[in-house]
Amino acid sequence: MHRDTYTYPCDDGTGDAESKERWIEEKTFNDLYRKKTGRHWISKPFNTKPQLYMHPADKVGAVLQIKTTSPIEPAPQGMSDNSLLTLEVLATEPRLFKIPHFLSESEVAYLVSVGAKNVKRSLTGDWGGVSETRTSKNTWIERNSSPIIEKIFQRASDLLKIDEKVLTHGRQHDDGFAESLQLVHYDVDDKYDAHYDWGVEKGPRYITLLLYLNEPTAGGETCFPRAKDANPDPGIIVSPKIGSAALFYNIMPDGNADIMSLHAALPVHRGEKWLANFWIRDTTSGPEMTLDQLKVLAPKSEL
Repeated sequence: MHRDTYTYPCDDGTGDAESKERWIEEKTFNDLYRKKTGRHWISKPFNTKPQLYMHPADKVGAVLQIKTTSPIEPAPQGMSDNSLLTLEVLATEPRLFKIPHFLSESEVAYLVSVGAKNVKRSLTGDWGGVSETRTSKNTWIERNSSPIIEKIFQRASDLLKIDEKVLTHGRQHDDGFAESLQLVHYDVDDKYDAHYDWGVEKGPRYITLLLYLNEPTAGGETCFPRAKDANPDPGIIVSPKIGSAALFYNIMPDGNADIMSLHAALPVHRGEKWLANFWIRDTTSGPEMTLDQLKVLAPKSEL
């Protein structure tokens, strides 16, 4: 394999004409995309552009403020308006933000108490197995499990500028795009090696919203080894701060998966780490991109 080669064709002549034509179309699409953007297309072939909202992240240090209908009560220390959420751009690739205040002390305490009674060894991958790349424990909480969780989901809806009706899940909500809230516990030496949240087979996880529930004595940071900020060298470390959050997008505006969203939970050295996170998929039915559309796409910076 070579780093500049995306696929290797292999045709033994046994495939049907329709499949071959589709493969040729896909390869042509990949080649055009690579020529126009300098990137490989690594998402589902001809994937649609995201239909859900995406915050702009044009400049590191830029600040966005969003009003929430679910104020943080009681207001955290240092937050003058408990209904005004602040996002600061940490990186432009991927679109990465920090939110200094997202949860109250009582909400944090509630989440940790639920997690402490229910966490089990985390599984990983579509195959759902145990892996030494991920040594934490986790559990899941449904949105309708309590008024506290409902309020957190509504606040997340405001933060993301996505209709709260979209952030649903379960058998009664087949159109919902949010997974259940995940609670994760890391003990000393626990970690999650560098990985992506997006996938191809089951549809991409469009948004990851990490909620920090405590501050480990040492270690436990979230690392984005490829992220680009104002420094010439890539890589950003986000330190857990109780009640804060980090937001990043796993999918690019053109529908391709974002390889810059690679991230890891670094090992906890002393103490423990509690985390909660939202995963939101963009499974709205927008039209697939065509070869003709790719040829006349907007300039490189807008892809």
